[in-house]
Amino acid sequence: MKKEFLLIVIVFSIGFVSSFLFSYFNEYVKYSGKESPRSITGFVTFLNERDTPSDRIKNSQIYLYDNKIIISIDNASISSYADTRSMEPLINSEANGIEIIPKSDADIKLGDIVVYNSTNELIVHRIIFIGNDDYGKYFLVKGDNNKFPDEYKIRFSEIRYVLIGILY
Repeated sequence: MKKEFLLIVIVFSIGFVSSFLFSYFNEYVKYSGKESPRSITGFVTFLNERDTPSDRIKNSQIYLYDNKIIISIDNASISSYADTRSMEPLINSEANGIEIIPKSDADIKLGDIVVYNSTNELIVHRIIFIGNDDYGKYFLVKGDNNKFPDEYKIRFSEIRYVLIGILY
């Protein structure tokens, strides 16, 4: 009798939580004049095992010497980061990043960490979903340490850099 009651409680709880999550994440929220897809698809994407960034530095680009390492990357720049905690533990204010400027939206892959413009500030977050709508390709991003994705779709024109390496 106790086992049956416990099973009923568990099934009811799962149904209630699922119903709440589905209704919450299927709502569309307006933010900064852009439509925000808080869909169950995006939610499931970041609940699954995290995709890793694209392999952009090949072994043939790395030269190891007794007193230095040279990484040969065209058009790379070094960056530092604000202490926002959104990408911890991977990125913190003491890390240095190696970034490149992507040439097209085809250069952006699921799992990549990008730097994008958001109302006059640069945000560093991971691509968790790539989709298409009436306006073309868009990207959903999320800080690794954040509970939810950012509030709106990111377009290629907003992406400034792709992070290809982190130095501590």
